[in-house]
Amino acid sequence: MFDNTHMVISASAVIFIGGSYLWARHLLKMKERAYSLVARIDVALQKRHRLAPEIVQIVDKFMFDQRELVADAISLLLEPPVAPAIHEITILRRYLTHAEKLGELMHFMCALAPKYEAYQDFPRLDEMLDTFYANEAEVVAARKSYNIAVSNLRVSIALFPASFIAKMVNVRELPEFGSFEAHDMRGKPVLVQDFDHENDIDITHHFL
Repeated sequence: MFDNTHMVISASAVIFIGGSYLWARHLLKMKERAYSLVARIDVALQKRHRLAPEIVQIVDKFMFDQRELVADAISLLLEPPVAPAIHEITILRRYLTHAEKLGELMHFMCALAPKYEAYQDFPRLDEMLDTFYANEAEVVAARKSYNIAVSNLRVSIALFPASFIAKMVNVRELPEFGSFEAHDMRGKPVLVQDFDHENDIDITHHFL
């Protein structure tokens, strides 16, 4: 009787340890998968940071009624986020939040710019927007892949006994990357009301 009990306990311990090891390994792989996608996001965002300053500099020459929008974009570009510390969730969250804000501002700025008559005086800007929007498509693809990995990790951690094991191996939920990327609005209406001519464009980006 004692031997049977001992064997059951030993077998249970082996199963528990083995199962915990497999769960831990699975969670760590999912964590590393999400982390690897942060690097892909960073590549696309670095391209954005190289393109955005010149775009902002040009639109600042004729979007006189959008000083707040331009100033906000300049502020973000002058204080770029630190490199994404993928093993520091607080820094990663700050990095992604910065990217979301800049993406939102650039979207409104680039959507408004072609509505001005002066836009035609800067053919270089139209060429730059082609490149900028192509890069934003890369941001979108990287964001979607990352968010899928983050969602899968969150679901896995929620399952028992993964929630317990995750704490043991320091696997935590990761922040999602919000969906503010600029998309091509040239030739499309972006204002909440129609205006007779370019000089009537006085709406701020808060109301687009």
